Amino acid sequence: MIVCVCHAVSDARMKELVASGLSEHEIVRLTRAGTSCGCCADAVKTLVAASQRPPCGKDVPCAGCACLAQDKAAA
Repeated sequence: MIVCVCHAVSDARMKELVASGLSEHEIVRLTRAGTSCGCCADAVKTLVAASQRPPCGKDVPCAGCACLAQDKAAA
């Protein structure tokens, strides 16, 4: 799905950039999403924030969260 019509930026591209470790600021600078008409600025912010959440979907995982255990096992 296209998130930013002005710069033809898709949600898949934004998720790819989040997964690569880029911050919201870096993604906006790279794609220019949300910088022209501004209609998608909130959608960009929401999409980046949602993509940065742990797999459990919580904004911040709780102390006993399985996501934390997975992170420790991967390290």
